Amino acid sequence: MNKLLGWVARLGQLRKQAIPPHLLLLMICLSGFTWGLGNYLEASQNGGQPQTLSQLQLLEQGAQQAYVQINGTVLADGQIAGEEHTVYLPLLEETAKVVTYVRVPETGDMPKAGVTYQVGGMVAFVNAELEKKLPKDQAGLRFNHNQYVNFGEHPADPRWAVAAMLASLLCSWPLLVTWFSHYLVFQASALPEGGEPAQSLGKILASARFYRGKKEKQRFLEAAANLSQKEGEWLVALENEWVARFDTAENIKAGTLFLGSQERPALRFDALEKSRGKRQSFVFTFDSEAERLLAYQTISNATTP
Repeated sequence: MNKLLGWVARLGQLRKQAIPPHLLLLMICLSGFTWGLGNYLEASQNGGQPQTLSQLQLLEQGAQQAYVQINGTVLADGQIAGEEHTVYLPLLEETAKVVTYVRVPETGDMPKAGVTYQVGGMVAFVNAELEKKLPKDQAGLRFNHNQYVNFGEHPADPRWAVAAMLASLLCSWPLLVTWFSHYLVFQASALPEGGEPAQSLGKILASARFYRGKKEKQRFLEAAANLSQKEGEWLVALENEWVARFDTAENIKAGTLFLGSQERPALRFDALEKSRGKRQSFVFTFDSEAERLLAYQTISNATTP
Protein backbone atom coordinates (compact mmCIF):
# COMPACT_ATOMS: atom_id res chain seq x y z
CA MET A 1 0.00 0.00 0.00
CA ASN A 2 2.84 2.41 0.80
CA LYS A 3 4.30 1.76 -2.63
CA LEU A 4 1.00 2.76 -4.22
CA LEU A 5 0.83 5.90 -2.10
CA GLY A 6 4.43 6.64 -3.05
CA TRP A 7 3.54 6.65 -6.74
CA VAL A 8 0.57 8.92 -6.04
CA ALA A 9 2.80 11.22 -3.99
CA ARG A 10 5.14 11.53 -6.96
CA LEU A 11 2.43 13.63 -8.61
CA GLY A 12 3.19 16.30 -6.03
CA GLN A 13 6.51 16.99 -7.75
CA LEU A 14 4.78 17.81 -11.03
CA ARG A 15 3.34 21.06 -9.73
CA LYS A 16 4.89 24.10 -11.32
CA GLN A 17 2.73 27.07 -12.23
CA ALA A 18 -0.31 25.02 -13.21
CA ILE A 19 -3.13 23.60 -11.09
CA PRO A 20 -1.74 21.07 -8.59
CA PRO A 21 -2.28 17.59 -10.09
CA HIS A 22 -3.86 16.30 -6.86
CA LEU A 23 -6.39 19.13 -6.85
CA LEU A 24 -7.23 18.56 -10.51
CA LEU A 25 -7.67 14.80 -10.01
CA LEU A 26 -9.78 15.38 -6.90
CA MET A 27 -12.04 17.65 -8.93
CA ILE A 28 -12.39 14.88 -11.53
CA CYS A 29 -13.18 12.35 -8.80
CA LEU A 30 -15.72 14.72 -7.29
CA SER A 31 -17.34 15.14 -10.70
CA GLY A 32 -17.50 11.37 -11.10
CA PHE A 33 -19.06 10.96 -7.65
CA THR A 34 -21.58 13.73 -8.33
CA TRP A 35 -22.50 12.18 -11.68
CA GLY A 36 -22.92 8.76 -10.10
CA LEU A 37 -24.98 10.08 -7.19
CA GLY A 38 -27.22 12.13 -9.46
CA ASN A 39 -27.84 9.23 -11.81
CA TYR A 40 -28.43 6.82 -8.95
CA LEU A 41 -31.04 9.11 -7.43
CA GLU A 42 -32.64 9.66 -10.84
CA ALA A 43 -32.73 5.95 -11.63
CA SER A 44 -34.08 5.14 -8.18
CA GLN A 45 -36.92 7.66 -8.45
CA ASN A 46 -40.23 5.95 -9.18
CA GLY A 47 -38.42 2.68 -9.64
CA GLY A 48 -36.65 3.97 -12.72
CA GLN A 49 -39.95 4.69 -14.49
CA PRO A 50 -40.51 8.02 -16.29
CA GLN A 51 -42.46 10.71 -14.49
CA THR A 52 -45.67 11.44 -16.40
CA LEU A 53 -46.07 15.19 -16.88
CA SER A 54 -48.22 17.46 -18.90
CA GLN A 55 -46.23 19.81 -21.08
CA LEU A 56 -47.55 22.71 -19.03
CA GLN A 57 -46.16 21.10 -15.86
CA LEU A 58 -42.85 20.54 -17.59
CA LEU A 59 -42.79 24.16 -18.70
CA GLU A 60 -43.58 25.55 -15.27
CA GLN A 61 -41.48 23.32 -13.00
CA GLY A 62 -38.28 23.71 -15.03
CA ALA A 63 -37.20 20.06 -14.80
CA GLN A 64 -33.55 19.42 -15.60
CA GLN A 65 -32.13 15.96 -16.25
CA ALA A 66 -35.45 14.40 -15.25
CA TYR A 67 -36.75 11.22 -16.86
CA VAL A 68 -40.20 12.20 -18.11
CA GLN A 69 -43.07 11.08 -20.31
CA ILE A 70 -45.25 13.57 -22.17
CA ASN A 71 -48.03 13.37 -24.78
CA GLY A 72 -48.44 15.42 -27.92
CA THR A 73 -49.01 15.64 -31.64
CA VAL A 74 -46.09 16.20 -33.98
CA LEU A 75 -46.50 19.42 -35.97
CA ALA A 76 -45.78 19.45 -39.67
CA ASP A 77 -43.97 22.79 -39.48
CA GLY A 78 -41.25 24.06 -37.18
CA GLN A 79 -38.75 21.19 -37.38
CA ILE A 80 -35.15 22.19 -36.56
CA ALA A 81 -32.01 20.40 -37.71
CA GLY A 82 -29.93 19.28 -34.75
CA GLU A 83 -26.33 18.27 -34.16
CA GLU A 84 -24.94 14.77 -34.75
CA HIS A 85 -27.68 13.70 -37.20
CA THR A 86 -30.63 14.61 -35.01
CA VAL A 87 -33.83 16.60 -35.53
CA TYR A 88 -35.86 18.66 -33.08
CA LEU A 89 -39.57 17.95 -33.61
CA PRO A 90 -42.32 20.21 -32.17
CA LEU A 91 -44.77 18.25 -30.03
CA LEU A 92 -48.11 19.99 -29.41
CA GLU A 93 -50.27 19.28 -26.38
CA GLU A 94 -53.78 20.14 -27.59
CA THR A 95 -55.41 20.84 -24.22
CA ALA A 96 -52.92 23.45 -22.95
CA LYS A 97 -51.67 24.54 -26.40
CA VAL A 98 -48.05 24.08 -25.30
CA VAL A 99 -45.31 23.01 -27.71
CA THR A 100 -42.21 21.20 -26.44
CA TYR A 101 -39.41 20.14 -28.75
CA VAL A 102 -38.24 16.55 -28.80
CA ARG A 103 -34.75 15.63 -30.02
CA VAL A 104 -34.82 12.43 -32.08
CA PRO A 105 -32.28 10.64 -34.29
CA GLU A 106 -32.58 11.55 -37.97
CA THR A 107 -33.62 8.13 -39.23
CA GLY A 108 -36.33 6.70 -41.46
CA ASP A 109 -38.64 5.75 -38.56
CA MET A 110 -38.98 9.21 -37.05
CA PRO A 111 -42.34 10.23 -35.55
CA LYS A 112 -44.76 11.31 -38.28
CA ALA A 113 -46.38 14.72 -38.51
CA GLY A 114 -50.01 14.81 -37.42
CA VAL A 115 -49.71 11.68 -35.27
CA THR A 116 -50.14 11.79 -31.48
CA TYR A 117 -47.37 10.10 -29.50
CA GLN A 118 -46.44 9.33 -25.92
CA VAL A 119 -42.79 10.38 -25.70
CA GLY A 120 -40.34 9.36 -22.98
CA GLY A 121 -36.80 10.60 -22.45
CA MET A 122 -34.42 12.77 -20.47
CA VAL A 123 -35.02 16.50 -20.14
CA ALA A 124 -32.26 18.97 -21.05
CA PHE A 125 -32.02 22.74 -21.04
CA VAL A 126 -32.26 24.64 -24.31
CA ASN A 127 -28.95 26.34 -25.06
CA ALA A 128 -28.61 29.85 -26.44
CA GLU A 129 -27.96 28.67 -30.01
CA LEU A 130 -31.06 26.48 -30.12
CA GLU A 131 -33.20 29.12 -28.47
CA LYS A 132 -32.56 31.47 -31.39
CA LYS A 133 -34.15 28.91 -33.73
CA LEU A 134 -37.27 28.23 -31.67
CA PRO A 135 -40.47 30.00 -32.85
CA LYS A 136 -41.99 32.66 -30.66
CA ASP A 137 -45.39 32.17 -29.04
CA GLN A 138 -48.00 32.55 -31.76
CA ALA A 139 -51.67 31.87 -32.61
CA GLY A 140 -52.46 30.81 -29.05
CA LEU A 141 -49.51 28.39 -28.90
CA ARG A 142 -46.98 28.63 -26.11
CA PHE A 143 -43.51 27.34 -27.01
CA ASN A 144 -41.27 25.85 -24.34
CA HIS A 145 -38.01 27.81 -24.63
CA ASN A 146 -36.48 26.28 -21.49
CA GLN A 147 -36.36 22.51 -22.01
CA TYR A 148 -36.41 19.86 -24.67
CA VAL A 149 -36.70 16.08 -24.36
CA ASN A 150 -34.05 13.63 -25.60
CA PHE A 151 -36.30 10.91 -26.97
CA GLY A 152 -35.49 7.40 -25.75
CA GLU A 153 -32.68 8.47 -23.42
CA HIS A 154 -32.82 6.70 -20.05
CA PRO A 155 -31.11 7.38 -16.72
CA ALA A 156 -27.87 5.53 -16.20
CA ASP A 157 -28.11 2.02 -14.86
CA PRO A 158 -27.99 2.38 -11.04
CA ARG A 159 -25.30 -0.31 -10.94
CA TRP A 160 -23.05 1.86 -13.13
CA ALA A 161 -23.90 4.87 -10.98
CA VAL A 162 -22.88 3.02 -7.80
CA ALA A 163 -19.72 1.78 -9.54
CA ALA A 164 -18.86 5.37 -10.50
CA MET A 165 -19.30 6.55 -6.90
CA LEU A 166 -17.18 3.72 -5.49
CA ALA A 167 -14.46 4.27 -8.10
CA SER A 168 -14.41 7.99 -7.30
CA LEU A 169 -14.07 7.32 -3.58
CA LEU A 170 -11.31 4.75 -4.11
CA CYS A 171 -9.39 7.15 -6.35
CA SER A 172 -9.88 10.03 -3.94
CA TRP A 173 -8.51 8.18 -0.92
CA PRO A 174 -4.80 7.99 -1.95
CA LEU A 175 -5.00 11.53 -3.33
CA LEU A 176 -6.32 12.90 -0.05
CA VAL A 177 -3.88 10.89 2.07
CA THR A 178 -0.81 12.05 0.17
CA TRP A 179 -2.06 15.61 -0.23
CA PHE A 180 -2.73 16.15 3.47
CA SER A 181 0.54 14.44 4.40
CA HIS A 182 2.38 16.85 2.08
CA TYR A 183 3.30 13.94 -0.23
CA LEU A 184 5.33 12.28 2.55
CA VAL A 185 4.63 8.54 2.55
CA PHE A 186 6.66 7.45 5.57
CA GLN A 187 6.66 4.01 7.20
CA ALA A 188 8.30 3.82 10.60
CA SER A 189 10.51 0.85 11.43
CA ALA A 190 13.09 -0.01 14.07
CA LEU A 191 16.75 0.64 13.39
CA PRO A 192 18.62 -2.60 12.57
CA GLU A 193 20.37 -4.01 15.60
CA GLY A 194 24.16 -4.09 15.55
CA GLY A 195 24.43 -1.62 12.70
CA GLU A 196 27.54 0.46 12.28
CA PRO A 197 27.13 4.18 11.56
CA ALA A 198 28.80 5.71 8.54
CA GLN A 199 31.95 7.77 8.95
CA SER A 200 30.31 10.85 7.44
CA LEU A 201 27.00 11.99 6.04
CA GLY A 202 26.67 11.85 2.30
CA LYS A 203 23.78 13.19 0.28
CA ILE A 204 20.86 14.32 2.45
CA LEU A 205 17.45 15.00 0.93
CA ALA A 206 15.13 17.07 3.11
CA SER A 207 11.35 17.47 3.08
CA ALA A 208 9.93 20.33 5.16
CA ARG A 209 8.82 23.93 5.00
CA PHE A 210 11.70 26.31 4.38
CA TYR A 211 11.99 30.06 4.61
CA ARG A 212 13.85 32.80 2.76
CA GLY A 213 13.98 36.26 4.22
CA LYS A 214 11.07 37.58 6.26
CA LYS A 215 8.20 36.80 3.90
CA GLU A 216 8.90 33.88 1.61
CA LYS A 217 8.07 30.32 2.60
CA GLN A 218 7.79 27.13 0.59
CA ARG A 219 7.43 23.43 1.23
CA PHE A 220 10.09 21.30 -0.44
CA LEU A 221 9.97 17.58 -1.16
CA GLU A 222 13.23 15.66 -1.26
CA ALA A 223 15.47 18.68 -1.84
CA ALA A 224 19.25 18.39 -1.56
CA ALA A 225 20.23 19.86 1.80
CA ASN A 226 23.20 20.60 4.03
CA LEU A 227 22.91 19.96 7.77
CA SER A 228 25.10 21.91 10.19
CA GLN A 229 25.07 23.10 13.78
CA LYS A 230 26.31 26.35 15.30
CA GLU A 231 25.96 27.48 18.90
CA GLY A 232 23.40 24.77 19.64
CA GLU A 233 21.18 25.60 16.66
CA TRP A 234 20.69 23.21 13.75
CA LEU A 235 20.60 24.72 10.27
CA VAL A 236 19.13 22.90 7.26
CA ALA A 237 20.08 24.83 4.13
CA LEU A 238 18.98 24.34 0.53
CA GLU A 239 20.04 26.14 -2.62
CA ASN A 240 19.01 29.75 -3.22
CA GLU A 241 19.16 30.65 0.49
CA TRP A 242 16.20 28.54 1.62
CA VAL A 243 16.75 27.56 5.28
CA ALA A 244 15.07 25.99 8.30
CA ARG A 245 16.37 26.24 11.86
CA PHE A 246 15.66 24.30 15.02
CA ASP A 247 17.25 23.64 18.41
CA THR A 248 15.99 20.20 19.42
CA ALA A 249 14.63 17.30 17.39
CA GLU A 250 11.74 15.50 19.06
CA ASN A 251 9.86 12.26 18.37
CA ILE A 252 12.62 10.98 16.11
CA LYS A 253 11.53 7.94 14.12
CA ALA A 254 13.52 5.83 11.68
CA GLY A 255 11.83 4.33 8.67
CA THR A 256 11.45 4.46 4.91
CA LEU A 257 10.17 7.20 2.63
CA PHE A 258 8.27 6.05 -0.48
CA LEU A 259 8.19 8.31 -3.51
CA GLY A 260 7.46 6.81 -6.91
CA SER A 261 9.87 3.92 -7.41
CA GLN A 262 12.19 5.39 -4.77
CA GLU A 263 12.45 3.84 -1.29
CA ARG A 264 15.08 5.59 0.80
CA PRO A 265 16.15 5.14 4.45
CA ALA A 266 14.62 8.05 6.32
CA LEU A 267 14.31 9.87 9.63
CA ARG A 268 11.21 11.76 10.64
CA PHE A 269 11.09 14.14 13.61
CA ASP A 270 9.30 17.17 14.97
CA ALA A 271 10.94 20.46 15.85
CA LEU A 272 10.15 24.07 16.55
CA GLU A 273 11.29 25.91 13.42
CA LYS A 274 12.89 29.12 14.69
CA SER A 275 12.60 31.29 11.57
CA ARG A 276 8.85 31.71 12.16
CA GLY A 277 8.40 30.03 15.51
CA LYS A 278 6.14 27.23 14.27
CA ARG A 279 6.37 23.52 15.03
CA GLN A 280 6.59 21.26 12.01
CA SER A 281 7.74 17.85 10.81
CA PHE A 282 11.04 17.21 9.05
CA VAL A 283 11.94 14.16 6.97
CA PHE A 284 15.54 13.43 5.97
CA THR A 285 16.42 10.60 3.59
CA PHE A 286 19.83 9.03 3.04
CA ASP A 287 21.69 6.86 0.58
CA SER A 288 22.27 4.10 3.12
CA GLU A 289 21.12 2.80 6.49
CA ALA A 290 24.60 3.51 7.88
CA GLU A 291 24.21 7.21 7.08
CA ARG A 292 20.71 7.19 8.59
CA LEU A 293 22.14 5.67 11.78
CA LEU A 294 24.85 8.34 11.94
CA ALA A 295 22.27 11.11 11.48
CA TYR A 296 20.03 9.53 14.12
CA GLN A 297 22.85 9.43 16.64
CA THR A 298 23.98 12.91 15.69
CA ILE A 299 20.60 14.59 16.02
CA SER A 300 19.63 12.60 19.10
CA ASN A 301 22.83 13.52 20.94
CA ALA A 302 22.87 17.06 19.59
CA THR A 303 26.49 16.93 18.52
CA THR A 304 28.01 18.49 15.47
CA PRO A 305 27.98 16.12 12.45
